[in-house]
Amino acid sequence: MIVDKTAKRFAKNRDFINVVILLAIALGVGIYLIATTVLIAKDGVFYIEQAQKFASDPVGVIKGTPFGYPFLIFTAHKAAVFFSNSSSVYSWIYTGQAVSLLCRLLSIIALYFIGKGSKNSFWAVLILIMLPYPARFGSDVLREWPHILFLSAGFLFLIWAATQDKWWMFGPAGLASGMGYLFRIECAQLIFYGFFLLASNLFLSSRKWPIKKLVLAGLLLFAGFAIPAGPYIKVAGLPRQLLNIIKAPAVRTNMSYHKEGPVGQSDSFQCQSKFIFGNIPKAFGRFAVAISENLLYFFVPFLLIGIYYHLRKHPADDSEKLLMSVFILFNVLIFVWLHSERGHNSSRHILPLVALTVFYIPVGLEIAAENLNSKLSMIRRKSNSTGAKSFPWFLALIVIGMGICLPKLSRPMRSDKEGYRTAAAWLRENTTERDRIITADRRITFYAGRAGLKSGSKRIPKKADYIVKIFKGNKETLTSLPPRIKLEKVYSLNLGMNDKRIVIYKVLRRGKQQVVWGHKLYFP
Repeated sequence: MIVDKTAKRFAKNRDFINVVILLAIALGVGIYLIATTVLIAKDGVFYIEQAQKFASDPVGVIKGTPFGYPFLIFTAHKAAVFFSNSSSVYSWIYTGQAVSLLCRLLSIIALYFIGKGSKNSFWAVLILIMLPYPARFGSDVLREWPHILFLSAGFLFLIWAATQDKWWMFGPAGLASGMGYLFRIECAQLIFYGFFLLASNLFLSSRKWPIKKLVLAGLLLFAGFAIPAGPYIKVAGLPRQLLNIIKAPAVRTNMSYHKEGPVGQSDSFQCQSKFIFGNIPKAFGRFAVAISENLLYFFVPFLLIGIYYHLRKHPADDSEKLLMSVFILFNVLIFVWLHSERGHNSSRHILPLVALTVFYIPVGLEIAAENLNSKLSMIRRKSNSTGAKSFPWFLALIVIGMGICLPKLSRPMRSDKEGYRTAAAWLRENTTERDRIITADRRITFYAGRAGLKSGSKRIPKKADYIVKIFKGNKETLTSLPPRIKLEKVYSLNLGMNDKRIVIYKVLRRGKQQVVWGHKLYFP
């Protein structure tokens, strides 16, 4: 009894030390990435603008996209302004990055305890910390890690509920799902996993719960989700993506329709289905590329080996095995749907799968290390080439992987877009806050602190004072420019990447009617 208590106390102390070490490394990496960031992500501008609108139009923000991340930025910025008594573009940027980093640090704690054993969890989370893409997402103005925080916390509660027979843990799992829903609607998948666990306990598990416990657990799960998500759904309604799935058949054929516009205007729209069988193989191909990029290709075979070994080793009715199998399958299908139906290609959408399966990588590394030890050591017998004797090979593989990660991790985020900041500085010094600027990339006007007009829509109000255009190659001409519009080139900068240049034009004379310029950029 005394030995058991001592062992548990030692394990807790070791877990505490491991978590502190991991948090210190993640904090150091995160601060470095924030300090060296050249440019935030495009979506980051949108999230900051949504956060800025919270003070004047909170209902409008809530009715838009999930408001959790902008609300966190808004709240954190309020606190920062209270202590600093100043607000600027960079204060908003640093606040957004700090919120993402804080959520990443909290996620690391939950992810550590999801892993099996302190050794496996330590190496798995260390690998996740050093992977360049997940690290950059955690130091950018993006909602990926806030989403991972609630997803991993809810997943941990479900694992505890299933493995420790704590049915009341379904309540916190539902609450985490509901909170995460305010950041990304995909976090509602925890509800599916919860009811799947209850169904598997009823039909598959050898340790069956009484019907009363199953019902109470299901009610707690749903109630926990409804507490934060219910009011939001009531105000904002069901997400557009879910409504599209409900209204439309699974596979749609091409169709066209005519949409009536204002009096005297009409537009013809050709609607083509993206979710067709031809897109599915392409989506799976993109999935393979995305997960390989996130794992820098080196860790991919070890992940596959670890998944195969771990899932094969555990019995068929093992709750954790069932939960992880469903999670992997579900998230693969989510990525395929996002690519096929909505055309999303970002590697960010694979992050939940990477974060919650990273624990299989050390398993694959251990198996590879044991094989290397048994084949390359001619002195030892194969049966003895395990455990501590294979650890040097395991450590060598870890060092090789870290060596591959470091060069990309140490590179400043979007260092190839330094010219965007230079152009923004020129606009800030040579324009006024009342000037309206058309640009293909909103980050330029955002960093300049100027009002930017979207260049992708077909009709834009005729209040453009400047136009920022990015040219590639030697071409630097404007197409379909009416005589009544006269532009003066006032600034040009070579970006030094793929022979691209930023050119800023000043609008000297505007016409009275809306006109079209080029294929993507439109202005009055």
